[in-house]
Amino acid sequence: MRRAFATPDIDPERPGVATRDRLLDAAGGIFAERGFANATVREICQRAGANIAAVNYHFGDKRGLYGAVFAYAHDCAGGLEQLQTELATLRPRDRLRRFIHGMLERQFDEGRPAWHGKLMARELLEPTGVLDQMVERGIRPKQQILSAIVRDLIGQDADPHVVRRCAAGIIGQCVFLSHARPILERLDPAMRYTKEEIAQFADHITRFSLRGLAAFCQTKSAAAALAG
Repeated sequence: MRRAFATPDIDPERPGVATRDRLLDAAGGIFAERGFANATVREICQRAGANIAAVNYHFGDKRGLYGAVFAYAHDCAGGLEQLQTELATLRPRDRLRRFIHGMLERQFDEGRPAWHGKLMARELLEPTGVLDQMVERGIRPKQQILSAIVRDLIGQDADPHVVRRCAAGIIGQCVFLSHARPILERLDPAMRYTKEEIAQFADHITRFSLRGLAAFCQTKSAAAALAG
């Protein structure tokens, strides 16, 4: 017989933490598999080994749990403050390389549950209000960091539309490696996303992007520095 939980919290040493974390992990996998509409709180609780009251206690309802799952996945990928600290003392071209490398590391982190990427992919196909929250909470701040790097490289007075398109082009190169991974691995069965391979991709995308950014520099000396 399945044990009934008297309260939503089952860890006397860390009240609520164990139950909450199990719910987030279980919900992440189920939301990734079924989407928000088709996932049920009952199935999530069964997988987490918790009672239904725990969802209400920790998250309010299914939608609150869904939003918390995205926030949890984002936090696991590394915080904004950490990125800003890492970039603070670097020159612009090195900041670009570190930004790209960090993005690739997050995409191919073997320690992250597989549902992280699948959940975001499903949300892009079937967007809810959570996507808006994630854009404001995590994606827009990082896009602003990348845009600042681009401006530092091509000139502070650069056309904002040019800066936005350049930043999108850099992101596109990184995202392509993740989204097209099944195709790339079939085209090149020897490809392995090891730490060394990720570092090489980061170097390649950085060099490729610097050459492209040189075309938009406001001075010939800046363009020559980037292309060199």
